[in-house]
Amino acid sequence: MPWCPTCKNEYKEGNTICADCGDELVATLEKPEEPAEPELLFIAENRSVAEKFTDYLEYSDISGYEIRENDFKESEIYLPPEKITEARRLLIGFQVAMENATLSDNPDDLELLSQEEERVLKEELEKKNFKELREGKSTLYVKASEKYNDLKFSAISFIFFAIVGFFIIVLHAAGAIDFLNSFSAVIMGAVFFVFLVIGMITISKAKNLKSEIGKEESQTEQIKDWMHEHFTNGYYDSLKDDSISPEKHYFKVLELLMTQISEAFPNIETDYLEQLVDENYNVYLDHYGNH
Repeated sequence: MPWCPTCKNEYKEGNTICADCGDELVATLEKPEEPAEPELLFIAENRSVAEKFTDYLEYSDISGYEIRENDFKESEIYLPPEKITEARRLLIGFQVAMENATLSDNPDDLELLSQEEERVLKEELEKKNFKELREGKSTLYVKASEKYNDLKFSAISFIFFAIVGFFIIVLHAAGAIDFLNSFSAVIMGAVFFVFLVIGMITISKAKNLKSEIGKEESQTEQIKDWMHEHFTNGYYDSLKDDSISPEKHYFKVLELLMTQISEAFPNIETDYLEQLVDENYNVYLDHYGNH
């Protein structure tokens, strides 16, 4: 069916001219180009920091930004894709000024960096983010021994409070203390009985888990010996790829190592395996960084 490109009216076949505006009809209407989705540039710890940064954006004639609040009460700054590159240069200088507590309220005081300064600062920020990433990833998996200790502590705590509670109720029944009425004593008794049950169940779970500690430690030693034999410093050096960022290289290597270990030791829990690989690779990175 033909359409009028101006009025957007649809006509029956055979019509060639719009009856309203006189324009020539076309076979189809071209869909208007949808604006590109804004991209996330910066996450500020609060609204005040976000607005201070957008002041620098406006001063540098960068408009079209949007501030959104996320679930963590942080302020996210979004920009159209075509303005991201220009704004990122200003952001690097802004972050450095924030870290050094030299940020001024006057936008004139924040100068754009040269390309060499920008490259150096990017490398410093990447190293800092990479270090935080490495330190954070090592805490994902909880060892069986740690789970056992946590369960044991919880069980003892519940049973202790249950015993103390029952002792108080007995003293009340014997007339040694008189700050409870009968209803309160019954409610407290029920609560402390629940505490006792939870404590006993938790002890049972801890006992069942205790048998897994030896198995996990034995398996860990086997995997570590295997990694020590196969993943030498020379092997890690052969995987170096300077064409990608340290973060991407880190995940690329971890994925490769995990695949190899999974083939050698099937049915290993992913988080457990990832922590072992992560620790092994971090030892290499620390060694490599000190030489």
